[in-house]
Amino acid sequence: MWTTTSRVVSRTARCTWTDERKTRERKASKVRSNPENRSSLDEDVLERLRKAEEEAATLREQLQKTQQDRRDSSESPTWGLDPKQRVDERTTYIREGGFLGGGKGKTPWLQESQLAEFLASGGPSEAEKTEPVTDEEKATVNRRLFGGIALSAGAIAFALVPLGKKKPMKPLYFYLTAVLITRSALEELEEDVENVRWEDARSLLERLLGPPNNIKSNLLSAAGYLEDKKAYRKADALARDAVEYLEEVDYTKYFDNRVVPAGKQEREFVAFSKKCIRAASSKLDEFLSLMPRDAVEAARATIEA
Repeated sequence: MWTTTSRVVSRTARCTWTDERKTRERKASKVRSNPENRSSLDEDVLERLRKAEEEAATLREQLQKTQQDRRDSSESPTWGLDPKQRVDERTTYIREGGFLGGGKGKTPWLQESQLAEFLASGGPSEAEKTEPVTDEEKATVNRRLFGGIALSAGAIAFALVPLGKKKPMKPLYFYLTAVLITRSALEELEEDVENVRWEDARSLLERLLGPPNNIKSNLLSAAGYLEDKKAYRKADALARDAVEYLEEVDYTKYFDNRVVPAGKQEREFVAFSKKCIRAASSKLDEFLSLMPRDAVEAARATIEA
């Protein structure tokens, strides 16, 4: 049933297409056989060609007019200048002539010849208008000159005075007593660090650096007793180095670590702190070697008493 219906529809479509083709062929044969139809077709084509030519001519005129308008608008006023002449030429520069004084055939810029002429000419100078200096003015100048030289010499001499040297207010053995106490306490400090007793080590450091020992001020005061400038500078440097090493014993001063270290990190902190303690001990021993022997012995006697 379905196959029969498909065949009928297909046959009907073929018949319809065949009829339409035959109809088109008959119309085409009529046009070819009838001269009037051919002439009407030719006239229609010619009419279209004529209109196309008219439109093309109109477009050409509009294009020429647009181009002319653009040329007119792009041309700037010359104010009497020659349009063929460049305004940026070195030899003319006429446009700037109104402002810089140049004119036709002249340049507004200063030429080398003009500069040489200006320098060679006798222009006005300060020497022509100055009056001779009187004896009183010469004396004033000399007095001020000598005063400036004296002030400069005083400033230089003041700069050569060692800064930071304080006049001690107490006997030397008093300051050396604090130094010896600190040197002895470093052995206890190293033991605390070795056994990872950070709280005990930190508490001892606070007593050494601050009250009651105040190691820094006592070191500097003891160094002030040295009369020799070279020995004083060396003792001052040793004192500051020793204090700096002591401040670095606490790992919280040089490591940003708020947690109690452990393992490998703990061993690294212990090793670093021990190096600082030993370096501070060496600096203090060298400092004490610069002090008078009798003052050091008096300080030891005070401690043992």
